[in-house]
Amino acid sequence: MAPTNWRINAAVESNLGYLTPTSVSDPTVVQVIDPGEYATVLFSPNALGVTSTKKLWPIEMAPLSLEITFAPPDDAVIYDASMHPRGDVSSKDYAINNLHLQCSQVIVDSALNNSFKSLLSSGRSLTIAIQTIFTQSHVHAANSNSAQISMVRALSKLGIVFVTYTDSVSSTRNHEVVGFPNPSLSVAGGDDSATSHKEFTMETQLQLDSFLYPETKMDSLGEHFSKLSEAAATYDQRLATLSLTPQKYRETGFVTGLNLMRAPGASFSGLNTRTGSHLILKIGNIRTEVTKIFAHLCATVLVECRADSVSVYD
Repeated sequence: MAPTNWRINAAVESNLGYLTPTSVSDPTVVQVIDPGEYATVLFSPNALGVTSTKKLWPIEMAPLSLEITFAPPDDAVIYDASMHPRGDVSSKDYAINNLHLQCSQVIVDSALNNSFKSLLSSGRSLTIAIQTIFTQSHVHAANSNSAQISMVRALSKLGIVFVTYTDSVSSTRNHEVVGFPNPSLSVAGGDDSATSHKEFTMETQLQLDSFLYPETKMDSLGEHFSKLSEAAATYDQRLATLSLTPQKYRETGFVTGLNLMRAPGASFSGLNTRTGSHLILKIGNIRTEVTKIFAHLCATVLVECRADSVSVYD
């Protein structure tokens, strides 16, 4: 959902991207690594909270240990020919080696370093806010056009809820990593041509106790995208945009975003769900082919660095 220019630059940095300026859905394509070839791939873990705090991390007071778990080939590799840039099935025979971490460091002067140590020795703490994501997976009931999902995770500062889906229409849309199908039912009569309108009628609303978000349920594609841009803090599209084309959002790039922050994009402005509040996601007018619904809860957690310990509060 990042801006298009950012995605194009990221494709250059990754050393494995190709620009497709005429594409109606995706501006970049991943290049193919043929047998006997190799690629040095560079990527930034954007979903990792410590890399997006917009603050310097005091590794002397709070050392970091990063854990990387590699997915099985069935989940990580494009196993369907229609998803492949060349129309082939990817091989699962590959090796990963020479894994290393690159980072930028700032060396503070002795005066600043002494002030940190003095603060910690006096019993106070360094507090850092981190955005983190908790994902809940729900199996959708067969032959049902609606769903009501209870969120069981209690968080102090819940800011955004993103919702994604998988369905059984095709293997490309049933992939839990790269499949983001639009699950909405549509009004009969429209087709997929450029000049024929197809109205999508999916309904989405979030309930927290007696409060509704939004107050009137979203029941059109335009409303879903408008709320998504609000949740991503890009509601002023003149300043920052989402890299989603109409075709992509209608077909294989659909995401629902529900903003719960009083000030979109601001820390500590989310809602407290730790006081016994019941959070329910209500969805209607979806296709019976939907297989799973993923609710991604984005919240702010606090990390307190003390002289003898590090604590995390969510």
